[in-house]
Amino acid sequence: MTSYPPADGDDPQRPEEQPYGGSPQQPGSGEGGQQPPHPQQGGQQPYPQQGGQQPYPQQGGQYPQNPQGGGYPPPGQYPQQQPYPQGGQYPQQGGYPPAGQPGAYGGYQAYPQPNQPGGYVDPADPLVATDFDGWLRKSLGVFTRSWQPLLLIHLASYVPAVVLGGLLTLLGALTGSIALVIVLGVVSLVVFVAGILIAQGVSVYYVTHDAAGQRVPLGEAFRFGVSRAPALLGWGILAALMIGVGFILLILPGVYLALVFTAALTGVIMYERGAIDRCFSLFNRRFWPTVGRVLLYFLAAGIYQGIIQVIVQSVFGAQSAVGQIIIQILAIPVALVAVGVSVVTYSELRAWEAPGQVHTPRLVAELHR
Repeated sequence: MTSYPPADGDDPQRPEEQPYGGSPQQPGSGEGGQQPPHPQQGGQQPYPQQGGQQPYPQQGGQYPQNPQGGGYPPPGQYPQQQPYPQGGQYPQQGGYPPAGQPGAYGGYQAYPQPNQPGGYVDPADPLVATDFDGWLRKSLGVFTRSWQPLLLIHLASYVPAVVLGGLLTLLGALTGSIALVIVLGVVSLVVFVAGILIAQGVSVYYVTHDAAGQRVPLGEAFRFGVSRAPALLGWGILAALMIGVGFILLILPGVYLALVFTAALTGVIMYERGAIDRCFSLFNRRFWPTVGRVLLYFLAAGIYQGIIQVIVQSVFGAQSAVGQIIIQILAIPVALVAVGVSVVTYSELRAWEAPGQVHTPRLVAELHR
């Protein structure tokens, strides 16, 4: 094999250079105490120096090695902040840090407020969404995370109301007085509606704390729900009357009112302690997206209830009392999913009204005002 003499300026005794991206040789290893030039850069340093400083921060005097070649370190080697938690897992008890404060997410600002529609919402926030995918996933997430306590809450609220209402109706039928039947029927309806509303208040209190990683006793949740029952009952009755009048008049006003109150009424009363007019300002800001979300829930609930009704009536008959009780029991999951739909829909409306300022810990704090 023919050997060639070294070119001018080359040192035949110089050891083989490290490949590009390897460890740089220490000063003095080349001629004149300078680092050897890179063989592929025409004698230029691979990293242009500024004032004699290496542009990339050295770790112990060595550049990070990339086993795949190339002068840059592999992904993950650069000094960087920790990413947000994935899968809804929180780094600390109590959920998120307060808005605008550095939390346990490696120094990130937890809730920045960029100038964009909807602001910034942490993808891991279990209750606040700004798009359809987040709304659907987080609404179902409330059910999957809290369905067992929610089931106990609804059974404890519905069963006494149903039993008392049934006794009142039976008493009115035994007396034979039409006036008494009407009065007891109205009282029975109010008792049943009060049971439903108490269940809503208790459920909202529980699932909000549960989403923030705070398991509260059911007794505490019931005390809160009972304390808010008068407001829930009063505004709920007014909302029902408005919906009924809307359907009687032109149907469409009734549909509109039903959508508005389904999306925002419980949240306005529970979190803000507001009045019924507040529902309209929230709903109209995000009219069509919210209409689509609520109609999707109504459609899914109607299909589910229609299926179980057909199955149960085919087994027990259309007039069977046992069949009607079974239908009511099997319809409980619809009410449990409704809790998640109500809370997440309201939270989304709030997030679009106040970009970057609404998150689960804030909702928890509002419950305790």
